[in-house]
Amino acid sequence: MKKPYSILFLIDSLTEGGAELALLILVKTLCKQNFKVSVFAFREPSRLATAFSEAGATLFIPARRTSESRFDAFWRLREVLLNDYFDFVHASSRNTSMFLALGWMLPRHGRRVVTFQNVHFRRISELTWWQRIKEISLLSILRLTYHGFTTDSNTNVADYNEYSPEIPLIFLPNCVVPPINISQVEVVNARERMGVCLNDFVIVIPARYTIQKGHIFFLTAIQKLILRGVAPPKVVCFGDGDQFELLSNYLKLNKLEHIVSLNGMVSIDELQSFMVAADLVAMPSLWESFGQVVVGAMALGKPVLGSDTGGIREQITHNKTGFLVSPGDADSWSFEIENLMNSRMQLLTVGRAARESVRYKMTPVQIVSRLIDYYRTL
Repeated sequence: MKKPYSILFLIDSLTEGGAELALLILVKTLCKQNFKVSVFAFREPSRLATAFSEAGATLFIPARRTSESRFDAFWRLREVLLNDYFDFVHASSRNTSMFLALGWMLPRHGRRVVTFQNVHFRRISELTWWQRIKEISLLSILRLTYHGFTTDSNTNVADYNEYSPEIPLIFLPNCVVPPINISQVEVVNARERMGVCLNDFVIVIPARYTIQKGHIFFLTAIQKLILRGVAPPKVVCFGDGDQFELLSNYLKLNKLEHIVSLNGMVSIDELQSFMVAADLVAMPSLWESFGQVVVGAMALGKPVLGSDTGGIREQITHNKTGFLVSPGDADSWSFEIENLMNSRMQLLTVGRAARESVRYKMTPVQIVSRLIDYYRTL
């Protein structure tokens, strides 16, 4: 096999979520080490596409403002695989399992196919009978077509081993965004841009507006604070997603608009400055793998209040490098927020410990080195 390798990352879309930002850092690091990196996306690209191109990746993406069916996307992928050689196709499990079933469309020419996205085995029991049939079918296809698994959550390692012990597996955490230095003047400016005052206790939630991220339970927790007579924090959210309108209506109905603001996506540099300017970063997800936002905030020295689930509980040691609360439990979230609002010195101590816990353990170069070593075993 030739070295350095040629790698095709196959993803659903170039949205600006944590996983895509982590992939961008991985791609940048691979390109700097002279690997040939390509990225294929099924959906219309966001502005993040420019960042991938500038990093040195070759992009295979649909044209903007075009409507492309899944079959059209498969056919476009087939042409890419026919005309380019890749040592590895490193892909999200859900998408690749679907189109690998159509093997006649996708000649692989001996290349190795690796998944980099968690398959939520434990959640199959929670699905409807039809969803279970589809999920089990997809997992069966995975087992027959993949040469290796990578997972960004230790909680899934046992699942993978139990499901398919013959397929090589590696735990590979997301890349940490290199922390920026931000002055006190920039902190003041960041607070002004968020529409909050220096005296406000500010919580930033950088997460897509989807059911998974648990915004509605967090907002319920804020309501419970108010009902107990506690002055609430300012909550500033950044993201996009299909629950934006629902959450906006919830804020209006419950008269929370002066307390909580819902904002769109921002650049990673802007997001970092907003997190540094906050008192606390929250991640109220109902389920989560290795959240890029969590580890990114920790690298910036910010304390994180996160759900006690999946990869978040692996990243945070409660009361030492962050704080954990049961997912979806609005009462527990409400009391923990109140406690932390009265514990500013503890937040500073925990933030420093969080930074030290991740800063030198999960650098992009370390992650790339482990990934390349893993490729060699395949």
